[in-house]
Amino acid sequence: MSNSVYFRKININGETKSVSIVVSSAPLTQTKQTTFGIEVGCRTQTTALFGVLSLTDPKTGKTINEKHPMAIALGKLNPGDEIPGYRFSTSPVMAKAINGEEPLATGLFWVESAE
Repeated sequence: MSNSVYFRKININGETKSVSIVVSSAPLTQTKQTTFGIEVGCRTQTTALFGVLSLTDPKTGKTINEKHPMAIALGKLNPGDEIPGYRFSTSPVMAKAINGEEPLATGLFWVESAE
């Protein structure tokens, strides 16, 4: 597996305001076409994994929030930008259990340092 991931978007948890980054294993591209007279973008399909990169402040060890300088700087990334030094783990991201039910896999994987 590659030692790079590709930026997709910033995700802000509605409850905790913690920031994570959604990434893909390959850059995602799109084509333009016209559908019913409207120009639309359509993502070209590729075999790609999607994952979550959860970052912490190295000084405090706490997860960064939406107002943290790191989150603001990362918000300037563009979809498809390569983020070297990270790889997909084999650990799936699990949805929060509700009403005592078992948590379900989300189809995402946690992303970890490649070092």
